[in-house]
Order: sequence, then C-alpha cells, then structure tokens
Amino acid sequence: TVEDRGQGHRSEAAEKRATLPLRCAEGTAHSSARNSTRKSSSMWKLALLGLLSLFRATHQQYYPPNHHSEDDHDDAKLNSTVNVEFPLALRHEIGYVHSDALFGQPNFGSRLSDQLLFAASDSDPEGLLCEVGNGLDFPKPYIMLARRGECTFVTKARHAQQMGAAALVLVDHTCYCEDEDSGKCTGSEYACEDREPSLGDDNSGGDIKIPTVMLKKQEGEDIISNLKDGNPITLSIVYNVPDPDDRVEWNLWTDPIDFENSAQFKQEFGEIVDNFGLSAFFEPFYWVYNGTSAGCRFEAQMANGPCGDMCTNLGRYCFVDPDGVQNYGVSGADVVEEVLRQKCIYQEYGGIKAAPEQYGIASKWWAYAKKFSEDCDFEETFNKDCARDTMKSVKIDQKRIDDCISLSGGIETKGPENDVLEYELAQRAKQQVSMMPAYTVNGARMEGSVSSAAVFDAICAGFKPGTAPDPLCSCVGEATEQEIASCASSGSPSNHQSSGGGSSGGGGGSNNGGGVSGGGVAGIVIAVMAVTAMGAFAYIRYHKLTVQNEVRDLLAEYMPLEDGSQDVVA
Repeated sequence: TVEDRGQGHRSEAAEKRATLPLRCAEGTAHSSARNSTRKSSSMWKLALLGLLSLFRATHQQYYPPNHHSEDDHDDAKLNSTVNVEFPLALRHEIGYVHSDALFGQPNFGSRLSDQLLFAASDSDPEGLLCEVGNGLDFPKPYIMLARRGECTFVTKARHAQQMGAAALVLVDHTCYCEDEDSGKCTGSEYACEDREPSLGDDNSGGDIKIPTVMLKKQEGEDIISNLKDGNPITLSIVYNVPDPDDRVEWNLWTDPIDFENSAQFKQEFGEIVDNFGLSAFFEPFYWVYNGTSAGCRFEAQMANGPCGDMCTNLGRYCFVDPDGVQNYGVSGADVVEEVLRQKCIYQEYGGIKAAPEQYGIASKWWAYAKKFSEDCDFEETFNKDCARDTMKSVKIDQKRIDDCISLSGGIETKGPENDVLEYELAQRAKQQVSMMPAYTVNGARMEGSVSSAAVFDAICAGFKPGTAPDPLCSCVGEATEQEIASCASSGSPSNHQSSGGGSSGGGGGSNNGGGVSGGGVAGIVIAVMAVTAMGAFAYIRYHKLTVQNEVRDLLAEYMPLEDGSQDVVA
C-alpha cells in the first residue's frame, strides 16, 4: 500500500533521500567507464536522482517545510469555500476549514451544490474509495464523501469521477496538532499534523476534471455520523477568484522545457490574451533553482562547481539537467540561459519597456514562446542559434534582447549576479510556487494543471461584477477546450465550425474515363513524400516526449515536494 503514516512516513522518506548523494557520487566515480553507454536509461536516471537529491537536501534552507504563514492560510481560504447548506445544524458561519487539491479543474466563479453521499459499502466499510464501484450506484447529481487513507488522492478522485460524482470531499484521518492539544480532535492513528495538508498530484492527475477538497478529521467525522444516521446533507463548494476591480492580473509559472500540456497552452492562449487586451495584465514567471541555497556556488578561480553544467553565474542560478546526463546534450545552464532570454523578451515587449498598447499583453512573447516550443524544444535544436532564428521569424529585435541580458548581469558561467534571475527567485519565494505548471489570477494560485479553458474561466471570474469584457466572457462554461480560442474571438462557441469538403467536381474533369492525370501522379508522389516526412517528424517527437516523460516521472518525486509541503498519498 501507499498509506500515509504521518510524520513517521516523512521521516522514512527523508532517510531514503539522504542516501541519494552517495548514489550520485558512485555514479560520478564510474562515469568515465560508461561514456559509451551514457545514453542508457539506467545511467541517466541514476545521475538525475543523485543531482535531484543535492537540490532536495539543500533546499530545506530556502523553502523550510513549515513555511506557510497564517496569511497564506487566509489567502487559501479565499480561493474556495466549502459549507453545508442543509441541515442548518451542520452549517458553519464562514465555511469549513479545508485543503484544496492540486489537481482537477474547478469551475471558478460558480457554485457547486448537491447531495453528499458516503462511499462506504459492504466491500469498503470505511469508505476509502480505493476501488471503483464497490457495488455503489448513487443517483446523480451528487458529491462523493470518502475517508483519507491507503491510496493516493488522485486515485480516489479518479474513482469518484468514474462513478459520476460532481466533486470529491475527503475526510482527514489525522488531527491537526493544535486541535489535538486542545482536545477538539481525538482518535488519530498517526502523529498529528502541524500544518494544513496539501493534496498533491501523483503525476497521473491530468485526466481529473472534478474538484477535490479535504476536511479536518473531527468535522468530517461529524458529517459521516449524520449520513450514517440517515440524515440527508446538501454541501456546496464555491471557487472564488478575488475580483477587486475591472482589470485582472494573472501570471503563468513556466519554463522553456514545457512538460505535459504547458507547450500546448502557450501555443493556443496568445490569441485569447490579445482578445482580452488591456483589461487583463499578464506576466510570465520562470522556475529557476536558487544555486546558493542548493550548495552549488563556487569561486571564480575554480574550474567548475559542485553542480556541474546545471548552473550559471558561479552556481547562482540552476536548472535540473533536462536529459539527465551531465556534460551531454541540453544542460541545465542552457535552460537558465533560455529563461533569461524569454524573460527579457517579455520585459522589452510586454513589461516595463514595452509600448503602452502592449503593456501586460506581450504578443511578441506569446509568438516567440509558441514558435520556440514548435521548433527548438528538441535536444538537437535547443540552442542559441534556434532561439535567434525564432526571434527573427517573429520580428523581435535581437539587439534589444542582447542588451537586456547584458545589462541585467549576463549569463556567463563565472558571471556576476543577474538582476532578472534574482527577481524570478524572489517571486518564487514570495508566491511559494511548489509545483509546475501553475498560474495565479488576482493572487489566487492554481497549481498542477494548465488548460486554455480553465485559465480563461479563471480570468473571467476575476473581474469585478459587471466589468467582464462582453461578449468575450460569455464563453465561460460554454466552449470546450477545442472551441475556446474560436469562441473568445467570436463570442460564441457555435461559430467554431470545421470546413467540410463540400465540392467534389473540380480537378481532372477531362479524364472522364477515371484515369489518373500526370498532375495526379505528381500529387500522389508529393503526398507520399509528405507523409514520410511527417512520420519521421512524429517519431522524433515521440522519442523526445518519451525521454521527457521519463525524466518528469523522476522530477515529480522531488520537484513538487521541494518545500516538504506536498502529499500525494492519502
């Protein structure tokens, strides 16, 4: 099982992580003997695990496990409200204290209110929901209630979704320490929790559409007792986006590697941003590791630093090696350099140096990000030459970007501190982003999944009532993921239509006998060549994605857990 054993579980995990630097050292000691097979899966996985462990162990200084403040807790409650509508005896004045999942696609700005039904059955008396079905056949619509334990949060949500639930509400099995100390919560099987638990993604939650929340142990058990006694309960979940004025401010946390759906989002959403115009202010932020806190700094007189080619500027700014192999292919330093380039493109064309009509829109940044992910996101093309070709193709002044890079402090391996990259580190610490991809709308943070429809809905929900651009925001909840760009342009999902091949009377009219003309033969040859080329491209893309996904599997074990605050098991 993957049962969470509270603090003890975390201690065992910490002990395992402590052995990883040794494994890294062993891999380094024998690296010269394995140069001929350095592309092998076992080698780069071992190297990556070791390198990740170095970041993991030293990042505790920069992102301590219990870094959440009371203000953070209050902000989190602003994002969603969970309350019992009926009976009134169970209703709380300001709603139930709860944790929101870092997966799923909540419908921001709307209210979900349905009957609450407990997942217990003869084969699952505790209502753990670690198996789908269990003989249950609830009348829809409804919200599923289940207990925490024995399987991952994502597994429970997937089972609830497959059974037709509109949302999943979990009941914690562990008391908060403050509640246990005051006697409000008893009967916990595990050591108390000194912080609000985080419902992390187990790296398979991309298919989860329904929202998931978790209630405190004592309050959730009260609800279960009422349901067992036959008392019907109606529960509501409201996802709010702060809406202070008629202009929404939103950020996208990303990186040039573009795992999962991040690349697709950047290819699609630029047109929608143009439609919002100056009514929505956008700024991208980039995930960069603090090399100083990670123990990667080194002196200028040294040949290289302890983190190899993952860092720039004397080990100040780092990124995990994308292909997992040191001194080969794309390095972490290459990624940091591209981060700086892309941030400078934003500053020059969407940020503080942009023309007034582009401030907070950054059409050039979106155009560059789209074409870079299409043309340069390969091992062979992720380099400065491809970046320059991309800038040229979208009409970006390369001198302006070069000047921005230079004036900010440069990106040389032994260069000084860089102002732009320092700003990214400071923003990551301030916003406490611990998972990629992520986005914020009016300060409300959403992590773990980025889709055009979800971000569009959240932006529209962030406007002060009566100020959302019309008919643009009339697409909220009406357009599918495939229709959202067209709907945002036209104001109606019905205008998103594919053109059919309506006419068939043209071409080859003189060949009444049904033969193939010379032009037809040439067309067939060209078509065959095109299909062959597309097949080759598809294979290269598939191979690249396969490697990226394997690396992501490893990153998922560590990067989302970097601050010690993410739980993926229930």
